[in-house]
Amino acid sequence: MGESRTFHSEVRTLLRNRILDTVGDLVIDQGWSSVNMSRVAREVGISRAGLYNEMGTRRDLAAALVAREADRFLTGVTDAISAHAPDLVEGLAAAAAATLTTGEQNRLLLSVVSEGSRARENELLSLVAVDSETVLGRAMEAVAEQSRAVAPGLRDEDRATLVEVYVRLTVSHLLQPRGDHGAAVDQIRSTVCGLMSTFDVRGA
Repeated sequence: MGESRTFHSEVRTLLRNRILDTVGDLVIDQGWSSVNMSRVAREVGISRAGLYNEMGTRRDLAAALVAREADRFLTGVTDAISAHAPDLVEGLAAAAAATLTTGEQNRLLLSVVSEGSRARENELLSLVAVDSETVLGRAMEAVAEQSRAVAPGLRDEDRATLVEVYVRLTVSHLLQPRGDHGAAVDQIRSTVCGLMSTFDVRGA
């Protein structure tokens, strides 16, 4: 019985990834406006009803695509913070640098931002830049969790402030880059360092 559930779960995971890979390719090649449920179902090789059953609405599909991409970015973020322990400031700066470098090379993100700048409304860009949970919420949770391991002495309220300012600033640089990454990372480092200097770190 357990093996059957495991097999079913693996099949669903493979199907979801195939769906999201297909949608990602469509967005990169032709933009989010080219994505409709009938076309995705046809290219994946399932029924339209099956696609709705697995992914929900078109907006749910957009959210799943953005969430998966965000998780890929956050792997690099948490690795960078961990690699610089116990120096949280440098860990966050390194994580920002990794994020900006990855973003510059991420074809899906570049396509979303490019199409969003031309269109009056774009669900994907809205999820990346505006929605409070799909990207910002996931990022804040991941950064906060990793920072607890690196700087356990931070008070909860100080950690929440630091994480929110850091994530919002980094995402802003990611979506609206100006100049080279070095200047952006220096700004993020200075902001984090300034905030940290105002905190009462227990055990420091």
